[in-house]
Formats: sequence, C-alpha cells, structure tokens
Amino acid sequence: MSKKILLISPVPSHPQNAGNRSRIYNLALNLRELGHEVHFLYITQEDGNLEAMRSFWQDKFYHFSYTPPPTRDKQRPKRIDRKIIRKINALLGSDPLFTYSLDDWYDNNLNYFVSKICKNINFDIVVVTYVFWSKILDIFDNNVLKIIDQSDRFTNRYKIYQKNGQYPR
Repeated sequence: MSKKILLISPVPSHPQNAGNRSRIYNLALNLRELGHEVHFLYITQEDGNLEAMRSFWQDKFYHFSYTPPPTRDKQRPKRIDRKIIRKINALLGSDPLFTYSLDDWYDNNLNYFVSKICKNINFDIVVVTYVFWSKILDIFDNNVLKIIDQSDRFTNRYKIYQKNGQYPR
C-alpha cells in the first residue's frame, strides 16, 4: 500500500557531495521505487542547490529558510559570572562551550510552516533527519508514523575535533 511520506532535513538532497546528502537522496529514491509518494522539506542549515532540488522533487519540494540561534558564547554571562560558571562546570566535569540541548537549534516558525503543508496533505509517515529537529514531530497526531533518522553520533563530538586541533568559528 502506497504511503505519503514527508522527509524533513537540514541537509540538502542536491548536490550529493557528502555522505549525509547521498543518504537523503538514496532514501528518497528507495522509497519512490517502493511506490510511495515522497515529499521533501529542506531546512536551510547547509547550502544546497535549490534549482536541482526543485527539479528532482517537483511539487513535492518545500523550502524553509532557517536562521540559526546565537552561539553559546554570545549567550553566556560576562565577567565575574563567567568565571564562576567555568569553575562550577570544571568541578562537575562539564564543558558547556560546545554542548547544545536537544531543541537549541529548533526554529519555532517551522511549526506554522509545516502546519500549512499538512492542511492539504495527510502524511502517513514523517521522517526527520537529525534529532535536533525532532520537535517538529509534536505537531503530528498519533496516526502518523514518526521516525528520527539519525546517522551521526553527536555526544561530545566536539572533543574529537579538539583532539585534531579543530575548533568552531
């Protein structure tokens, strides 16, 4: 039985010049080959080729312009408070400089955007790539199968980069 499936991703399907992009593209191809109607909501967290995506997805392509949250450093208190926080975190063995909470990247405007799409289409399945966008699943009722497709490990990932001398800008 054919299902209506919505893929939601901050990773573009085009071009396929990275593993996560190829994964999205191939997932869509496989679902289409199985006879499902696949829609794609691209959240512009990474640059992609919008023209190529529109051509591939046709009328099943949706584009949400995303504004990232302020960096952790900009959210931190200044001066003496910062020193106290650093000492407390050191005692607790925590390094919050690069640690984000689950919904820190989420843009609440996405709820309205997706709700508008869902007024015309009743999706059977919604697939969200990356757990940081999983909050969108809350707007779908329990009749919709909700899937989080997580291909990367994010726990303390920044430590791997630090060992290699790489730091965020």
